[in-house]
Amino acid sequence: MRTLIAASVLVGFAPLAGAWQEVDRSKAREERLRYLAEQARDSQDLAGLAWVALVGGEELAGAGLGNFGGGKLDLDTPLAAAPLAELLFAAAVLQVAEERGIDPAAELSTLLAERKLEWPGVRLHSLLAHTSGLPLVPATLPLEAAAPAAEGQPVDPPWLAWLRTASPSAAPQSCYAWSNADVLLLDLWMQSVAGQGLPSYVQAELFPGLGWKDKRLTGQLAGIWLELAQDQGLGRLERVQLPAELAGSELELSARELAAALRALSTGELLSERANEQLLADVRLPSGQRTGHGLGLAHVRLGEQPGLVVAGAAQGVNLRAVHYPGLDLTIALLAPARPTSLGALERALTRALFDLPQPERTDLPVSSEELGRLVGEYQIGCDSLLLSVDRGRLRLTGADLDRPLAYQGGGRYLAQDGADLEVQFDPGLDGPAHEFVLSIEGQQAIARRFR
Repeated sequence: MRTLIAASVLVGFAPLAGAWQEVDRSKAREERLRYLAEQARDSQDLAGLAWVALVGGEELAGAGLGNFGGGKLDLDTPLAAAPLAELLFAAAVLQVAEERGIDPAAELSTLLAERKLEWPGVRLHSLLAHTSGLPLVPATLPLEAAAPAAEGQPVDPPWLAWLRTASPSAAPQSCYAWSNADVLLLDLWMQSVAGQGLPSYVQAELFPGLGWKDKRLTGQLAGIWLELAQDQGLGRLERVQLPAELAGSELELSARELAAALRALSTGELLSERANEQLLADVRLPSGQRTGHGLGLAHVRLGEQPGLVVAGAAQGVNLRAVHYPGLDLTIALLAPARPTSLGALERALTRALFDLPQPERTDLPVSSEELGRLVGEYQIGCDSLLLSVDRGRLRLTGADLDRPLAYQGGGRYLAQDGADLEVQFDPGLDGPAHEFVLSIEGQQAIARRFR
């Protein structure tokens, strides 16, 4: 009888017990999230940090830590969000191109015929995808860059005059390499077809769809300085305004606004279905190689979950925002500090939110014969990487990387120091390696041997 009573009591309280377990679990999750954010803030010496996670467009979690501008940093504090501007620019270009019946594959020399540009193979899509091969416009230009245009041609802005004579950094559509020249030329094209530059168009045509009534995306932007020599009798520096890489420097968003904007752009709320597919698609080169980028964003993976990411730093603010379609999760982070990566924190927060497993690490022995199959020089994007052997361990260098690698088995290597970097070779490799997949904070690209 006592046993039956005890069982009845337990059964009667089972739902309540389950509820308490859920409460405890939620409390534990909140504590874990707080710990991760505070640890990142302290270890990276961040002045502050604001992050928020949306699931299905509804706020799931978030927090503001530290201070900014003399007040407490919270989820509604506006901070510089320049890196998002380029995604908005790409959306604007695709929208105008679709409305005007312009094929993004059309060559720039045809689209801007009045400029008489001589860059065969550079297409509108090349500028959007940063596969034009055009070099970076430097921060300063010599006086001769302001020379008048030839007869019958419109006057070139100084940056275009310089670009006409500059050597390309790579052949068109041969590799991915971000260049401010691509952004400048997109703005020039927008002026030609829409009568206004990218910032003005985005503010007028896209901001309403995002619910932004009081936001600014000014055209008085980063600019470059012409060095005007004293002996030329000018006696001063003259600033030339242009929508360069900091073209969103006047765009300020809170963590909540940033997350909502990326979700809207990732789920097709602003563009037609066709234009949105073009915006988000992983760009492939004519060789068939994936770049790991869409237009104004990059592709990442967290375990089996694909994601779309916007990240960068400008005006003293670090930004990272990711949309994971499979989880219907959008997570956004803003941190005023020196340039730093928020990728590790974002990925740790996402794992904690969805109880995703942490990647296991080991350090297995590798034979010298096996290592010998892997060493060599590889091309990734427009950069080169070197795999060498250092003290019996594979080492990856180049493109601002220098990491010893620990073998995990199955052709997989991870950064020995715990950084979120992975190198994956074909596990069935029985000869010299021809390529590998490099993943940094979930962003993947293929590196191919050339030597």
